[in-house]
Amino acid sequence: MSKNFAPLFIVFAAFLWSLDGVLRRSLGLSPLCIVFYEHLLGLLVLLPVLVKNRHEYKNLGAAGFWSLSWVALLGGFVGTWCYTSALAQVKYISFSVVVLLQQMQPIFAILLARFVLKEKLPPAFVGWAVLSLIGAYLISFKDLYIKWGQDGNTVKASLLALGAAFAWGSSTVFGKHMLKKVSPTTGTALRFLLTVVFILPVLLACQPCVPVYQLSMQQLGLFVAIACSAGMVSILFYYHGLRQVEAKVSTICELFFPFSAMWIDFLYYKKTFTWTQVVGCVLLLIAIYHVATQKKQHSESAA
Repeated sequence: MSKNFAPLFIVFAAFLWSLDGVLRRSLGLSPLCIVFYEHLLGLLVLLPVLVKNRHEYKNLGAAGFWSLSWVALLGGFVGTWCYTSALAQVKYISFSVVVLLQQMQPIFAILLARFVLKEKLPPAFVGWAVLSLIGAYLISFKDLYIKWGQDGNTVKASLLALGAAFAWGSSTVFGKHMLKKVSPTTGTALRFLLTVVFILPVLLACQPCVPVYQLSMQQLGLFVAIACSAGMVSILFYYHGLRQVEAKVSTICELFFPFSAMWIDFLYYKKTFTWTQVVGCVLLLIAIYHVATQKKQHSESAA
């Protein structure tokens, strides 16, 4: 795949993630049960990949295995559980998920990319990154201030979302390292396998899960929809993009999430735009474009 198209794969994955809130909140199951079943379904679909690409396992080595384990435990298990739990705390996700998840995650990812992957942070990139965060803020807080709520649920949800931000932000960095060892398809399959392995003992010890045969057809359909959007399919697109770009670029492209989430609010929940959101959309799209094309522009200038 051409590196010129790699950021588009990440943007498309972010769009699929924005569909997640609508689907996940309709399941009516415990967060742990939801995370387990969505990963189990993805694993079943990806089993042929695990068998076909088993020759890649030896390429992981110790460092690659630890990166994979971090991605599976933090990104697959902890991050998704925090995200799902946050959705269960508040009626609307504008503060608890879209804002903290999408505005704190790049900060974690960029800092870790600098120290773990030794990625450089040129001033131009930092400027566009700050602009993208401003744009995401304007989209998420259309009234320009944070509504904390009065019952404590919003604070609890924000802490859960902050945990998801760190888990997924760090998973961007360690996922980039993992993809130096295996292909994106194999990396996705291994991630789902290890995530199920990590979740299963916790589920058995802490909380009974609704058996598959007790799930309604609507719930089964929602799990399939999650797997085909924000779950397995989005990770496949994301890893194909992440393998070709730096982690710091990827995390800015992921900020397409609040932009597409705003459109879902408009189309699905009939919420109107404000002028601050329109300005935020313009700033965010400009920043994502410049971050995604910055390396190409430097290369052309040097030539």
